[in-house]
Amino acid sequence: MDIETIVINNKHVPYLLAWYDGISSFSYYITDYQNNFGLMMEAVLKDLGIRKYDGYKIYLHNLGRFDGIFLLKILVNLGSITPFMHRGRLLGFKMKYNKTTLYFKDSLLLLPDKLSKLANSFQVQTLKGIFPYHFSKINYKGYVPDYKFFDVKILQHQNQNQLKLK
Repeated sequence: MDIETIVINNKHVPYLLAWYDGISSFSYYITDYQNNFGLMMEAVLKDLGIRKYDGYKIYLHNLGRFDGIFLLKILVNLGSITPFMHRGRLLGFKMKYNKTTLYFKDSLLLLPDKLSKLANSFQVQTLKGIFPYHFSKINYKGYVPDYKFFDVKILQHQNQNQLKLK
């Protein structure tokens, strides 16, 4: 599972949640839920809260320091949460929702590296691209936003590609 955010007024705001069960992938866009992350999470739980997924372990990279902040704010109001902590750090949590138990875990603790490096290490065919995280228009249609809306990494990426082309 992964949550994507954009930065609006210097604050990370979730706009997409996606997960994969080994066979099918599921994506939830905030604009389909009246720009309300709580409504979006209710839809996610409705899809996860079925017998098929009872006991599933759901991994999020950096759950303890990023994704978990967004999830827990909403999930504590939708089901019963039991956090797993170690030395003040969130390792994961168990959630009971309806008759389903789900275990959310931090994959960064198992694979301590950036997802981009892990993708290369595991020879993943489809890599995550670059995204203008500082561009706050979620429904924008048009030309690619200016470089200033991307992280500094895009400039490095762009320069590396130019070097490779020469």
